[in-house]
Amino acid sequence: MAYALIGLALVGRGGTDPGWSARLHGAADQALADLGHALEPLEARLADQDRRRLRAAMGTQAFDAEYAAGRTLDLTLAMDTAVAEQARPAARAPLDPLARFGLTEREREVLPLLAAGRSNPEIGRALFISTKTVSVHVSNILAKLGVSGRVEAAAVAHRLGVYGPAAH
Repeated sequence: MAYALIGLALVGRGGTDPGWSARLHGAADQALADLGHALEPLEARLADQDRRRLRAAMGTQAFDAEYAAGRTLDLTLAMDTAVAEQARPAARAPLDPLARFGLTEREREVLPLLAAGRSNPEIGRALFISTKTVSVHVSNILAKLGVSGRVEAAAVAHRLGVYGPAAH
């Protein structure tokens, strides 16, 4: 069951609910701990990578809270709920290419401007926020996208069709 929960956490409602994935990671880890087992190396690497991605997308505090909640879930209930959620037909809402990254509304406003090559002062003027605030948002965006610089963030934005000031 723990391996199944890890698998369901990795696909986590199609990337639309990082909190649910964090809870499933917690439930799986608790199940393994209760049995005195650990994941095999490959699965452990995949789970660790996914938890890092979720932590970056959600923020450490939110991830830790959801993960802790998952550790308290009844294993059978967690499995039944996870399987039912995966089996449920997906809503036909338009796909949001940024949903899996957990960007805030303001970060969603900054990213297209960053992708358009605007500097922090230019972004600040466009959004009526300070350059320091823009810098914080840019740092958060880089972390959530899992990239190390503005050029890489712009490349991700362009790949996802999010670019230019009118994109937000």
